[in-house]
Amino acid sequence: MKRKWIKWVSWILLTPILLFVVLMVLLYVPPVQNFLRKQATSYASEATGMQINVGRIDLRFPLNLLVRDVEVIQVPDTLLTLGSLNVHVQAMPLFKGKIEVDDITLQQVTVNSADLIEGMKIRGVLGRFFLESHGVDLTDETAVINHVELSDTHIGLVLNDTATTEKTDTASVPINWKVDLHQLNLENVSFSMQLPADSMRMAAHIGEASVNDAQADLKNQFYSLKQFLLSGGSANYDTGAAKPVEGFDASHIAVRDIRIGLDSLLYKGRDMNAVLREFSMNERSGLSITSLAGRAYSNDSIISVPGLKLQTPHSEIDLSAHTYWELVNIPT
Repeated sequence: MKRKWIKWVSWILLTPILLFVVLMVLLYVPPVQNFLRKQATSYASEATGMQINVGRIDLRFPLNLLVRDVEVIQVPDTLLTLGSLNVHVQAMPLFKGKIEVDDITLQQVTVNSADLIEGMKIRGVLGRFFLESHGVDLTDETAVINHVELSDTHIGLVLNDTATTEKTDTASVPINWKVDLHQLNLENVSFSMQLPADSMRMAAHIGEASVNDAQADLKNQFYSLKQFLLSGGSANYDTGAAKPVEGFDASHIAVRDIRIGLDSLLYKGRDMNAVLREFSMNERSGLSITSLAGRAYSNDSIISVPGLKLQTPHSEIDLSAHTYWELVNIPT
């Protein structure tokens, strides 16, 4: 009798665990995934009042999620389309409070905020985004981002002056995260902003850009960057309805062929360092910088520019400077 009682208790205790295991296994069965996809999209559509469609959801063991052909429609606007989203996360490190991301890839995305955000409209396309991160520790507040890529992405922002301002509590919890970024690559990325009330328009385009070995320690306010390179860049600034005048016009600035190379950037309080390896650009008015290179650094006592050379097609300037923080602090 006692053995039978123990057997019944064991089954009662094991039943929830077995049910959980069965449910987890069913999540990897394609017909079950298809059923859950239909139920989830139907519920989301009813809850939001939008038309939400998902072409495919595929979950593979252990944590590899693939989502394709997503549409979010609020008649008459299509708010979001998504070609594919692939997320591959290692399962075992999650039990230790760590996140190991083998792959997050986002492709063929279009966004249109319509009237969802008061005072602004956002429209854009994202061609491809890729992220690999090994070493996110939620307990120690550290993150290692191994590789990030962003290409064929164009975002437009229109700001209106009709947004209402509300007082908000600016108090926040201190952020103590330390982030290491090994490599970031950008290709064919642009951003534009318009303020119709002020007739102001700004735009920037990046042909190619790369960042190598960047660090940010938010607790100790330490920031460093080993190398930054930008090529094929351009920037525009326009204000007012008048056409640009001949020569330099502060209301209509158009810079093209921007190339920037930076090395050994460091910032921690008064400890600063920057090496400008190269800089060149051409402006609409005819102003050109053929080359700009040099170095600047500071420590607890001095601020120094050992050498800075600026070259244009018709001139050359050499600069060196040296001063003390004590002189900066003197009011006179």
